[in-house]
Amino acid sequence: MRMNAPRVGGSFAVWDGLFSSFDCAMVYLRQKEGHWNLIISGAATGGFLQIRQGFDAASRSTTFGGVLLALIEGDGITLNMPSCALVNQYLHARHPSTIDIPLGCMWCIHTPMSTRQENKKASGKLL
Repeated sequence: MRMNAPRVGGSFAVWDGLFSSFDCAMVYLRQKEGHWNLIISGAATGGFLQIRQGFDAASRSTTFGGVLLALIEGDGITLNMPSCALVNQYLHARHPSTIDIPLGCMWCIHTPMSTRQENKKASGKLL
């Protein structure tokens, strides 16, 4: 176990460094932070790490990396939805004038557009 620790740690460091690099590149290219950035970064990292093994291995690893990150992101969204809704209800109840500012988690479903437009008209705010 101790003999493999440096190898495993180094492999994880390389994977994490590539993943972070691809994630930053996606944020720069798309000009927004989102779930797709992470999914594409996972796919690109998997493919890039297997490129020396040939196109078939790289394409399989790309697919696996993308699917794995999609499952992780989907699981995170599913688990955080109930808590985000409660946080947003609490914050909107305490500060109703901030109805247009996305509060709480980034995965939350915010108020419908018609409600936001009615609140803007009522408060006199401009778009």
